[in-house]
Amino acid sequence: MAELLQWDICGLQANREELCLFMSSLKPSVIALQETKIGKKHNIRFKIYSIYNSAGSEINGVYHRGSA
Repeated sequence: MAELLQWDICGLQANREELCLFMSSLKPSVIALQETKIGKKHNIRFKIYSIYNSAGSEINGVYHRGSA
């Protein structure tokens, strides 16, 4: 059965460890993340997932929005 994990993550880098725990325990087929707060220059990788993302916008050196 396919499972979907959807999360308004409020910063991928800040919550990456918790996301990895969810991924290993739930093993979702699809993960939809909002508010990743990462820019185009960030390289996102997870071992068994293909990543498609939309970079956030930078305002005064801080990233806002973004999805993956």
